[in-house]
Amino acid sequence: MTDYILRDFITQAKQQKKTIGDVVFDYEEHTFHRKKQDIVKRLHDSFIIFEKAVKTGLEGNYEFTNLMFNHDARRLQTTSYRILGGSLHTACVYALAITENNLNMGQVIACPTAGSSGIVPACLLAVSQEYGSSDMEKYKALLAAAAVELSIVKNASISGAVHGCQAECGSAAAMAAAGLVQLLNPHHATNPDMVEAAAALALKNSLGLVCDPVAGVVSVPCRKRNATSVGTAFISAQLALSGITSYIPFDEVASAMHEIGDHMDTRLKETARGGLARTKTGREWEAVKDHLVHEAIVKKKSYCDILVEKAKKSQGGSKRP
Repeated sequence: MTDYILRDFITQAKQQKKTIGDVVFDYEEHTFHRKKQDIVKRLHDSFIIFEKAVKTGLEGNYEFTNLMFNHDARRLQTTSYRILGGSLHTACVYALAITENNLNMGQVIACPTAGSSGIVPACLLAVSQEYGSSDMEKYKALLAAAAVELSIVKNASISGAVHGCQAECGSAAAMAAAGLVQLLNPHHATNPDMVEAAAALALKNSLGLVCDPVAGVVSVPCRKRNATSVGTAFISAQLALSGITSYIPFDEVASAMHEIGDHMDTRLKETARGGLARTKTGREWEAVKDHLVHEAIVKKKSYCDILVEKAKKSQGGSKRP
């Protein structure tokens, strides 16, 4: 049975002539008895972490690098071949930077998960920079994204181990699409329905997406899937902002994801036992990881310790560039 979480927020917003971001802010105040300044501080701190993750990812100076890592964010940032314009290109760069930072044990915010941590912040940072959004506009955009996440948590799951990557990158794309609409349309008369439409369109486009991490590492296909999910979020937000709606309300789309996830084979739900993980090349990477894990066991060290040793050896004791 569907729990109409987002629809309830929409009803409240329309009754009170507010945006989704506004009513979620009120929800935080009254439901959890949090002071306004405390809510603002937590949101401010979140954006500080977002920005730091982008900066660290683009600099690429890590103590060690995990399997299947490349400086893809910098490569995309500096490419001379540009078919993406403006903030969409920037958001894709940011998404890669954040997920590269996550892969190499840097700090990120699970948004809603570590494996999908680049999508929401990348979209909100890139668009807010292009449009010169105020801090409070950014904070309300993140709160609108949180309303979408709450519906997903109630009606399905945000875990790849439960419902596949539709629950991770799919959820994040829906959250980001909602956040983008909140950021660009602060008009209470149209904001609530457009936020819902954007989220629904994004999640519908992600239904059935499997979680098949090669070698069980949050790298392939996870990192680049964050970048392509940014595209889903942008397109869904643009459709919604143009007045295009979803015939299925968002909360029901989330319920559909739950049903699809329940029918999904466990080999396609974060076990690294199906999909890309079981291709010939995928199994080769799994063997590389197994060798590193075995070395860690023999030396009585952690997996990360072994990666540090390898990095120092390959770089003559210095950090990787």
